[in-house]
Amino acid sequence: MHFRNSNGFTLVEVMVTVAILGIITAIALPQYEQYVRQAKRSDGTGSLLTVAHNLERCGTTFGRYNHPSCDVLAPAGGVDSNEGFYRVTIAVRTASTYRYTAVAQGQQLADSAFCDNFTIDQTGTKGATGTETLARCWRDG
Repeated sequence: MHFRNSNGFTLVEVMVTVAILGIITAIALPQYEQYVRQAKRSDGTGSLLTVAHNLERCGTTFGRYNHPSCDVLAPAGGVDSNEGFYRVTIAVRTASTYRYTAVAQGQQLADSAFCDNFTIDQTGTKGATGTETLARCWRDG
């Protein structure tokens, strides 16, 4: 018996490798994209929590949320979140109540079907629109 030394790969070996890589990519890429969108949600929720914290501190100091010194979102149209994936605006603000909203913008609009807008009010009640559960949108569960 005489065996020939091979110095490369056969076409079948290359095609099997390409097929395996294709399957792995087809499974991993959508999961990765979903993970990235979920991670970017923390930009919106974190910004809302920061605004609520600052407003609570100001409300405690002055006894009402609508005191002129409690303008935690100075521009009338709201402010962009830290990373810029959300726009945080005042939905309601009176002497005893408030509700702030974070609306997806830019790249994060791709997440709008799952977790679109986030809200928080003076009682700490959190809200979100989209097909995901509230806990998953806010990462509480």
